[in-house]
Amino acid sequence: MTKQQKDALQKVQERLGRFLHLLGAHISKPRRKFLRDMVFGILTCGTPIVTDIARQLKEPISLKKTLKRLDYHLRQKGLHHQISQVNLQAHKAALKRCRYLIVDLSDIQRSWSSRQEGLAQVHDGSTGKLGPGFWLCNAIGASADAQTLVPAWSDLYSLKVESTSENLKILDTVYSVQKVLDTPLITVIDRGGDRSKLMLPLIQEGLPFINRQVGNRHVYFKGEALLVEDVATCVHLRDTFRVRKMGKHRSREETHRAGIVSVQLTPEGPNLWLMVTHRKGKGRCFFLGFLPDITEASEALSTMFEGYGVRWKIEEVHRHIKTTYHWEAISVEKYVKLKNLNAIFWTAISFVYARLESIAHILVLSSGVALLHRMKIREITGFIYYKLSKCVTILLASVVPRHHHPKPRRPSTEAQIPLPLNY
Repeated sequence: MTKQQKDALQKVQERLGRFLHLLGAHISKPRRKFLRDMVFGILTCGTPIVTDIARQLKEPISLKKTLKRLDYHLRQKGLHHQISQVNLQAHKAALKRCRYLIVDLSDIQRSWSSRQEGLAQVHDGSTGKLGPGFWLCNAIGASADAQTLVPAWSDLYSLKVESTSENLKILDTVYSVQKVLDTPLITVIDRGGDRSKLMLPLIQEGLPFINRQVGNRHVYFKGEALLVEDVATCVHLRDTFRVRKMGKHRSREETHRAGIVSVQLTPEGPNLWLMVTHRKGKGRCFFLGFLPDITEASEALSTMFEGYGVRWKIEEVHRHIKTTYHWEAISVEKYVKLKNLNAIFWTAISFVYARLESIAHILVLSSGVALLHRMKIREITGFIYYKLSKCVTILLASVVPRHHHPKPRRPSTEAQIPLPLNY
């Protein structure tokens, strides 16, 4: 291992050690060790399969005993909620730097499985077909420029096992993340957020949101109940936004015309913003926003356009996790173990996004593996998490958990001179 690789490995070890120290601050010692081993194993082997994780630990006991220990903790009820909460607390500072909370429903397809508890028919977003699997309610924090992404919450559920609903899962996700923050983030949801059972509770709690409209909703415009599509005909598209999108080989520019008006969801409800956008050849899109701290139409328009533009980042995160870390390969049989493993898996992913993004270019250039194909600056300035994940796997492959957990450094006060000051 070269000096550059050793320095890069030390940086990863130190940050992982501090991260695990924060996670284990409020849980028991055996559970702390279990969480450490699972996070390390997922990052090293790049898969949530428990057998592969156990092999990466390289413990001086039989593999059977290691699997038995991991299986014991995975069977604990309520573990997923505890881990999700400590993960939120560990990323509290990073979430405060974000402006938007992107919530999205995803799925895990299990077409090859028949023995897992809770299997239900779910809609596959990739193929558009129904198949056996589980639903996922995920949330990430995102900055205004989308450079900071913080995987904050993931809840795997089955409507065959839990007495719940999709609306309750979304609201629970939003409330859980917003609860740890002093200033609420703006929740951004796609068409699935166009529901009164979601918007009215969020308005009642004073939590701002932006969601895309289907078009068949009635809103109150100038005291009259009208369809969103009918109100949109009265909106003047005076503003122009130019968006540059990166393709596989080159970028392209898209021009959107947009306008905004003030509407109400209920006759006595607060004012909301209805944004209408149009792109040549693509038709119109409608967005409803509750932004209680914004009173100017121009500011509300730029915020809503920016917020929904950032929403697509969660799709990239899902694609990255499913292809790089094989999210859909989770293969434990019991439903409780499946929920717990998903929460731990999401915690490991959040470390890569929230703790290593600031030094990603250093790690990629120091890994000793040719991760840059064209040696272009844009290769380390775009969505770098594919390369970063590969780099972390390579660096951690040479260590074991008990070697990678240094105690957090504390500044020494021995050389400081005490100055008595009289106030």
